[in-house]
Amino acid sequence: MPTREDVLRFADLTEGTGPGNRQIELAESLLASSAAVGDADLVVRAHMILTDAYRKGGDEWSAIEPFVWTVARATERPDLFSRDDLQVLSLVYSHVIAIAASNPAASTHQVACLLAAFDRYTERLGLPRRPLHEASYTASVLLGRQDATDDDLTALELDDGLTPRGESARVTRLVDDRLRHGDTDGALRVARGVLDGTLRSATQPHNTLAQLLLPLVESGRPERAWDAHLRSYALHRRRPSTAAWLKEHLSYLALTGQLERGMRLLRRHGRWTASTDAASDLLDMLQGAYLVLREVERAARGLPEGELWMPTRLEMPPSERWRPSAHVTRSMDLPTALAATRQWVSMLAGAFDDARDLDVLVKRLRKAERQMASPDADVAATVWPLPGFGEADLERLEHAARAPKSPRKTHLKFIAELRDASAEPDALLRLSSLARAFLKADGTPATHNMLPADIAGALPSFEADYLSA
Repeated sequence: MPTREDVLRFADLTEGTGPGNRQIELAESLLASSAAVGDADLVVRAHMILTDAYRKGGDEWSAIEPFVWTVARATERPDLFSRDDLQVLSLVYSHVIAIAASNPAASTHQVACLLAAFDRYTERLGLPRRPLHEASYTASVLLGRQDATDDDLTALELDDGLTPRGESARVTRLVDDRLRHGDTDGALRVARGVLDGTLRSATQPHNTLAQLLLPLVESGRPERAWDAHLRSYALHRRRPSTAAWLKEHLSYLALTGQLERGMRLLRRHGRWTASTDAASDLLDMLQGAYLVLREVERAARGLPEGELWMPTRLEMPPSERWRPSAHVTRSMDLPTALAATRQWVSMLAGAFDDARDLDVLVKRLRKAERQMASPDADVAATVWPLPGFGEADLERLEHAARAPKSPRKTHLKFIAELRDASAEPDALLRLSSLARAFLKADGTPATHNMLPADIAGALPSFEADYLSA
């Protein structure tokens, strides 16, 4: 039977252990030991330590149960908690609401109820309202409630006397807000203290630097963007709980043509899909993965055919909690891995409420799904953009182009662009794929020699079908 002193030493040991499975195991044992001793103070401390261990160890969903117990206990017996304990609990409350809002298992109504309960808890115990405003802002962003987001941000800006951590969080929020409104110059101005190194905390400048990678490139500072990528990735590479930030790094590498490094990072962290606890974090990571695979696949079209169809050696195992049927295996070639990732993003997006304002890529994919499920002929025509040239014709064309022992790269690229166009629901992006297929770099019509005459004759006229008034 452990004594109170034994449990106190065990608690100190647990808190001193770094985040991860080992700390979670110690915290679970600590809770059992404190319950055996029967000391109310120790049981409270054990629940708080367990909540923190789950939260920081990447098992955020499991943190909710001990947290709910702790909040109920704080409401019943606030005398068991110091003022600092109650304020820490408020910060955890804010984080738990973010966990709920970032997962499709919680509806928008449930998130609203959590926020209302947090409001009552804050009011009853006379605690600072800033964590409540932070939780409301985060939930508004994740739920796509733009008007509420603006109100929450205004309330947060009225606070003064911030700690370094609070100031860092404020800058990250403002940068995010500017970027969501398309104001990259404003985001760079807000982040000046991060960029010049005067504002630092445990996670600064890493998070904000990741947000600014593409804005730095757009502002003509690619070297600064590369330096920011290296500095912020040094933190974000460490554990699956930072998987959402990989979207920023992978998107930056994909859209600046650094594809070899993009694939290297994707292979290094691909297995995080199995252990990423928040669905929105998994969705972010997968969107970054999609961009890398898309750009690599496009680049491979100009290489010998074998390069495109070689195994990617990329493994993204299924998430048991979120869409366990989706995955990418090492043996998949580039087109297959790209299609699987695209489908995975679409499936995961479909799990969220329709009211949530998802990223542009996700909304585009979901729109395509609705269109392809419609029997309306006009809608079908917007999905398949090659009038008079159907899927069977495209398959015949592909077979004919691959028939020679050494198929021409231009023909393989042409077919790939047609397939892109056939799957692209966005009109402008579809037109871009068709232009790359039918036009030369100088804008004049391309010729596709060596194709069977009947197939070549069935091809649509780009100028007549797509550019005529």
